[in-house]
Amino acid sequence: MRKLFIILIFILVNISCDKNEYNSPVLVYSMKSDVPESYFLNTKNEDAFVNFEYSYRKLDSLIKLDFKYLKEKDILVIGLDTLNKIESVFKPINMEFNMYQNNRNKDEIRTYVFNKNFGLLASLSFKSHQLFLKDSVNSLEKENIFKGLFIELNKTFIK
Repeated sequence: MRKLFIILIFILVNISCDKNEYNSPVLVYSMKSDVPESYFLNTKNEDAFVNFEYSYRKLDSLIKLDFKYLKEKDILVIGLDTLNKIESVFKPINMEFNMYQNNRNKDEIRTYVFNKNFGLLASLSFKSHQLFLKDSVNSLEKENIFKGLFIELNKTFIK
């Protein structure tokens, strides 16, 4: 009976601790390649923020992209950079993604396309463009997503 009680407490503690933490595989597509890299997304939901950690194991090293979404301010914090929401919104089939940029250096603009429930959809910059998808896509679908993102982003710059 005591073992059953200990097992029950262990299960309840695990369930209560895990309810704010989610783990899922993510496929990261580069604009330069049709072969995706397999990342792992660990999401931890706290009262004031949501922490998103994307990790990828490459040979002997671990590559990480770690950032926080501050719920009250509606901003992203990546390392020492703070990214503010801009006017552009990308709306694929049934979800709305906001776009965030840093205001620090106009020569190195990086745009993150993000939804607080999904996480990161895209990272767009001068040298590198990446899609973070939960399902695999073919090269035509990948190209269409990138085109839609760039069209929406350019609408903001034209205004």
